[in-house]
Amino acid sequence: MPKLLGFIRGYDHDLCFVYKNLCSLPGSMGKELWRPPDYGIIKLNFDASFIQGKKLATIAVLARDYRGEVVGADTCLFEEVGDAFVAEARACERALLFATMIGFRWLIVEGDSLSIIKKIKKREEDRSVLRPITYHIHLHLFF
Repeated sequence: MPKLLGFIRGYDHDLCFVYKNLCSLPGSMGKELWRPPDYGIIKLNFDASFIQGKKLATIAVLARDYRGEVVGADTCLFEEVGDAFVAEARACERALLFATMIGFRWLIVEGDSLSIIKKIKKREEDRSVLRPITYHIHLHLFF
């Protein structure tokens, strides 16, 4: 548990560091990269790291409230992952499962892969390699 907490604190620290440095770059003109959600809403951010040769994916989930404070975090290791696209889909799935287990109801979901989020939002049948993942999300999470 201490290792997980250390990882989460380090991840949060790195995000804050990147945010501060990117906003101060010339040409950024003060563009805001991340904004906290409105009161009562949780912003859920997910990401995946994929190691192709080993078919491993590490998933990270970070939940923040309207003050920008971390109110939950999760990490997970997946084995036998086909590619980075599947890893991102698994990360989104894990983020939504995490939010459901914690009891978060009102969410804004953010991730690196917009195509994953769009695919999950669709109500039509998914015929891609992600079908088992999107099916699971729709079946159990009523997304």
